[in-house]
Amino acid sequence: MDDWIDAKKFQDAGYIVLAPMLRGENGNSGNFEFFFGEVNDVISAGEFLLTLKEVDPDRVFLAGHSSGGTISMLTSMMPSPYKAISSYGAAPDQETFLKSGWDEVAPFNVKDANEVTLRSPNKFTQSIQKKLFVYIGNKDNDHLKENYSFVQTAKENGKNVDIILMEGDHFTSLDKSIFDSIDKFNHM
Repeated sequence: MDDWIDAKKFQDAGYIVLAPMLRGENGNSGNFEFFFGEVNDVISAGEFLLTLKEVDPDRVFLAGHSSGGTISMLTSMMPSPYKAISSYGAAPDQETFLKSGWDEVAPFNVKDANEVTLRSPNKFTQSIQKKLFVYIGNKDNDHLKENYSFVQTAKENGKNVDIILMEGDHFTSLDKSIFDSIDKFNHM
């Protein structure tokens, strides 16, 4: 329910909201791939939005929190219909993320460096194609340093990425991050 409440903030600001259910999740067919095929699902959702007459094709945006934030980062590196993307509390370094206990649910061999690398946004900053706003809470101790490192490397690669530090932790910084990204999207 919290996810729907967060998404409603965009709807209340006048946006049409599509919250896609990704492969292998919530009873959907397909296999959960842990930050791989789900990127294609998110791109397909944006392409679907373009088929709706109510949608301005020049104002399609993407935002995601936590795992959705990581998928948003990865989506910024692929051709997509999104004008800009906001990532909230992402985990750009999957090697570190997996060591925090997620290795137990990963549907791939976590000892295979290639499998880990292809899911790690920090390994592909040179591929960023879309304006990317990286939001992180100043008390998000699990992801703060790696988000700063991700943005620094992206900027060194000449990419259009901004980091926005918000008061709070992984969860308490989310509301302020959403409202700030709505404001940024509105001015694009």
